[in-house]
Amino acid sequence: MKVTETSLRRPVTVVVLTLALVYFGLFSYSRMGVQQTPDVDLPVVMVTTTMTGATAAVMDNNVTDVLEEQINTISGIESLSSSSYMGAAVTVVEFDLARDIDAAAADVRDKVNAAQADLPDEADQPIIAKYDIGDSPLVMFSIAGDAPYKDKVYFADKVAKVQFQSVNGVGNVSMPGMREREIRVWIDPVRLRSRGLVVSDLSNAIASKHVELPAGSLSIDRFKMDLRIEGEYSSVEELKGLPITTRNGVVIRLGDVADVEDGFEEEDSEAFVNERSAIVMSVMKQRGANEVEVCDAIVAKFNEMQGLVPEGITMQQIYNKSDFIRRSMNGVGGDIIQAVILCSLLMLFFLQTFRATFVTVISMPVCLIGSFCVLSYLGITINNMSMMAISLAVGMVVDATTVVLENIYTHMHKGLLPFDAALKGTNEVGFSVLGGALTTIGVFAPIATMGGIIGRFFYAFGITVVVTISLSLILSLTLTPFACSRILRITPPGRAAQFCDALLRSLERGYRRLLTAAVHHKTVTLAAALGIFVFGVFVAGKVGSTFSTNDDQGIFIINCELPSGTEIEETGRVMQSVADVARRHPGVMRTIISAGSGSGGESNKGSIYVQLLARKSREAQDVVMNDVRNSVAGFRDVTMNFTTFGGKDVEMVMSGAPTETLAALAQKLTAEMKTMNKLRDVETDVRLDKPQLNISIDRNMTDAMNVDVRSLSTEIQAYFGGVKAGVFKEGGYRYDIRLMARRGQRSSLEDLQIVSFKNGAGEIVQAPGLITVTKVMAPSVIKRYGRQTALTISANVTSDYSMGEAMVYIQELGKKYIPEGSGITLQPSGRTKNMQKEFARLFTALLIAISLMYVIMAVQFESFLHPFTVMFSLPLMTPGTFCLMYAMNVKLDVMAYMGIILLVGIVVNNGIILVDFINQNRLSGMDKVSAVIDAGPRRLRAILITSLSTLIGAIPAALKLSEGSESRQPMSVAIFGGLFTSTLLTLLVVPVVYLVLDNVKERLGRKLFQKALP
Repeated sequence: MKVTETSLRRPVTVVVLTLALVYFGLFSYSRMGVQQTPDVDLPVVMVTTTMTGATAAVMDNNVTDVLEEQINTISGIESLSSSSYMGAAVTVVEFDLARDIDAAAADVRDKVNAAQADLPDEADQPIIAKYDIGDSPLVMFSIAGDAPYKDKVYFADKVAKVQFQSVNGVGNVSMPGMREREIRVWIDPVRLRSRGLVVSDLSNAIASKHVELPAGSLSIDRFKMDLRIEGEYSSVEELKGLPITTRNGVVIRLGDVADVEDGFEEEDSEAFVNERSAIVMSVMKQRGANEVEVCDAIVAKFNEMQGLVPEGITMQQIYNKSDFIRRSMNGVGGDIIQAVILCSLLMLFFLQTFRATFVTVISMPVCLIGSFCVLSYLGITINNMSMMAISLAVGMVVDATTVVLENIYTHMHKGLLPFDAALKGTNEVGFSVLGGALTTIGVFAPIATMGGIIGRFFYAFGITVVVTISLSLILSLTLTPFACSRILRITPPGRAAQFCDALLRSLERGYRRLLTAAVHHKTVTLAAALGIFVFGVFVAGKVGSTFSTNDDQGIFIINCELPSGTEIEETGRVMQSVADVARRHPGVMRTIISAGSGSGGESNKGSIYVQLLARKSREAQDVVMNDVRNSVAGFRDVTMNFTTFGGKDVEMVMSGAPTETLAALAQKLTAEMKTMNKLRDVETDVRLDKPQLNISIDRNMTDAMNVDVRSLSTEIQAYFGGVKAGVFKEGGYRYDIRLMARRGQRSSLEDLQIVSFKNGAGEIVQAPGLITVTKVMAPSVIKRYGRQTALTISANVTSDYSMGEAMVYIQELGKKYIPEGSGITLQPSGRTKNMQKEFARLFTALLIAISLMYVIMAVQFESFLHPFTVMFSLPLMTPGTFCLMYAMNVKLDVMAYMGIILLVGIVVNNGIILVDFINQNRLSGMDKVSAVIDAGPRRLRAILITSLSTLIGAIPAALKLSEGSESRQPMSVAIFGGLFTSTLLTLLVVPVVYLVLDNVKERLGRKLFQKALP
């Protein structure tokens, strides 16, 4: 090859370009961002609307339905779902992956604006946000201490939050446990009624007498002077004197009918770090920002802020996501180093000289480091996918180098000079090396362009492997022959080399005898191979499936739910008791409680973040989680679900009937699911268990007394839900002025009867006789899926059960309980839905990979038949892959499926090497049987080197030797098992298949020839 000859004749060029490749690779690596997963822009938009005091049913009918009706007209929607809670509604719009997220958000914004006119006046402006898959806390801080609560709130909200929001890449900053400052106007119904007033009189007075409006300007003596009307009260004491009305010449002021105080909003959340109450500050990143860079900037800002923390307040960092990301990436780096060392020892064993080993091993760091130049240029970061690709590529990058070096070494043993041996040896195998590299690239290139969520995640993986394999091909044709011509020498072997060579020669002789027997007993060989394949398929049916495997990040979440209607104080108390028990486990370091943190801010729900000790100081995360689950099982008044940031294992959506019907069916399904010992944390998100008071209006009485419903509703809402009457400004900040009755005056049914209203004539009318109160049980949330009322049934599975099996089981239960023809459907959602969709895409990618293999090999061999011979090695990977996965209790997830696809490009290389040398032997005059029996042992070392080097590269991740390797293990196990059996069986089956197909070809040729004769 011209490129090889040029590299041999221009050594300085080769050395300089190699050093430049390494230098710029290291430089590029230092500038690449670090993150856990690749940036994936999922076209998902969320619309959040709030309306204080509205029940879930009101939100569903008056807000959710209105918004969905408009949003549903947008083209390209994949799914539309909504959740209506008390006072809040969340609509999630998922678009086709081909849609641009910014364009999708703009379309949703336009439709929401169009629906605005049909929304209730009391509803707040809908908030539209783009969903970010990495929208979990990056860094968490606790703010506590003995200082007054007001000081802690001011520091958290006006100092710390502002400082963190100024950091580049920081998005939302949430603060559970913090009650914002409010000016509370505690209304007294008795005092109001005694003066002939109602709440609307107070709110109207505040709105008209505590207001600052623009006044224009004056021009005096050629100077323009702005006018400002100081119409707002400057202190809470002054606000108490705000006049409401005048009666008999006496001014009735706000302080006469209500208690005005500088306080805080209603407590709707609580937070605790261990047993201590605190304000927890969770800092999120902006969409597309690099996680580790943002974490570092946040921590740096935190260190700068230490001088701003007032006396009596402590601010502590309690969680940093970048710690795990760094440990995980360091773990992959350790895997790569271990793989390089093991591959080096393997090369030394097979090549038996340090010189030859050095020539082979030097290509690994050059190739891997050099690949960072291209990866950095393509915008790929250091993440799980790219580093996993490099880890697996360690063994593959030496394949081409080994084939070239071995052939060069053979020619040097025959007496050729190093230069001539390097040139001739490389030219002989260059086409074979090119074909092998192209087959591997032919598998990985489609992965980089695969559609769906998986395609977005594996883009970095596919590109990384394509780049490294391409570089290894170039180096094998340039650097390797150059190094061989300058470094390799024929020297007498030492004792160790003689011992290794004796072992290998003995192995070659044994293989020759076995191959000879296989060739002469073709039927037995093929029958045995078929039997092994069938056994592998049988075991495959025993291996469960799941979407993805969660990493051991040293943190899990206990989602707690108390009976609906439980007040926040009781929720916090019970969650503290649960956390106290969890902290008794020796592997638990810290608990972080966020009460009132349900999706709709429900007071009866909350989450406990359980942080664990360092991985080396405890058992596996799943073991600790199971221990804690068992230890808190004694709590009877709280439902607990254990999960990680990955969410529940199985989620199924039931839709197509009223909420009451769905809830009744779900109760039957979940009751039977809980009897299944392989399912746990079984729950449904919609239950008719929330106590609700329905207020019925006597229309005849209200009509007779001229009381309109809006005035009546406004008064009740003000007493029991509170209304914003204005804002109070101080120190450049704005604080709401909220009217509301004290808790003691809204704690019984009788309190509803003391509310007063004004009729059309301005007269005071009492509530008794106008309203009737009835207690009912209502849903705490109303769900919609595809514009139909829906609910979700979810569960986790035990380690010996799979997501796929659980999905089938729940669907069978659905057939048992859901009446036929009812129109009710039960379908996968969340991770379960993604598993179905993405597995279908992966199967398509597998078929494409196999097709590309055939095309590339047909071009390489210039034959339609030989590619079939080589591809008989593909079924031989089945028993090893699935038997090893079953033995190690590894589920078939997207990573394992991807490993199977990768095997398609790896295992055929051994077959290509065999078939290529068989053809060369036949061209040299050998008969086909002799050619087969000669080619196998001659290429045994090359086949073992290429296979074992790839196997070694997969060992560290397969054994989970590093932190964060749980998600990488399934792929490594699949590759190791499949490559192991395919290599062993290929050495016997492919030569036999070669002879069988060649015999068939000859018979067909003779028949066609005989028919052609006259």
